[in-house]
Amino acid sequence: MANNHALDFGRLAFEQETLPALDTLPGDAHVVGIGTSILKAAKAARVELPSHEGRHLNCIAVSTVCSGIPPSWRATSTQSGMVVLPALESSTAVHKAVGVTASVLHVNDLSWPHRGDLLVLSIHWGPNWAYRESDDTRGQVWRRDYAHRLIDELGVDLVYGHSSHHIRGMELYRGKLIIYGAGDLVNDYEGFANRSDAAYNTLGALFLVDLDVNDGRLVELCLVPTFMNRLRLQRVTKRSYERWDPTRSRTVEDVDGVTELCEAVNRFSRLDAGLDHPGREVDSAGGESLAVELHVEDQWAAVPGGPVLVHS
Repeated sequence: MANNHALDFGRLAFEQETLPALDTLPGDAHVVGIGTSILKAAKAARVELPSHEGRHLNCIAVSTVCSGIPPSWRATSTQSGMVVLPALESSTAVHKAVGVTASVLHVNDLSWPHRGDLLVLSIHWGPNWAYRESDDTRGQVWRRDYAHRLIDELGVDLVYGHSSHHIRGMELYRGKLIIYGAGDLVNDYEGFANRSDAAYNTLGALFLVDLDVNDGRLVELCLVPTFMNRLRLQRVTKRSYERWDPTRSRTVEDVDGVTELCEAVNRFSRLDAGLDHPGREVDSAGGESLAVELHVEDQWAAVPGGPVLVHS
């Protein structure tokens, strides 16, 4: 919940409506990243792993000024809000962000290497559209640096990034998955079109991530493609599908849209992992770092019912 819209209607509405509504969510929902104070915003969600007795998955959520979040939304000991990191625009900012994140882990008794459970860090960072502006190339360097330091210095097992309205790239760093932008799952964009958005794939996806419970390394990754159909979330059940085209005010067939999504994500993975920049040393056999490479499976036994994108 630590994102650039959580306090859109002001702090009073946030405290009197948003937070109480989230507290009444049914089932086993966990809200992380926001709260009535910094201690509550920093509190980790802790979920027991049923098939691994005594083991847990912990999740914390942070946000950054470079995703459009005002610094005034930062929670304090006397003020509601969220955990806000500085804009990741310099080595100094990255160093400060790592320090704040370490403090969040400390108050949850999750400091590494004394932690025995899995740790997921959710972060709202970067622009809505990858590389639309020239400065995003530099911005991605700092986001990548921060993500690598999370793994190297704080023992994070999965970096779950979001902010971009489309799926960005993914990287495997020392066997740990970094999602630079999970894209939108539900949105209202099918009702209008911006010309500058046409270069980006409109499909979303459910991310199914399997980690080794002992060391947090990625075992398997599966993306289940989805799209919005008259403001309803719908799974893509075949490579070509019909969708609403706001520019024509009618449905059109998206021919092999799943393959296009796969190619787009793989392209962003190479960019976001820095593989298109000379001098970056990458061990393609699975060493320090590599871009996640997905392929399309028309039928996948673990997730039947339509095509999926798989890395295994």
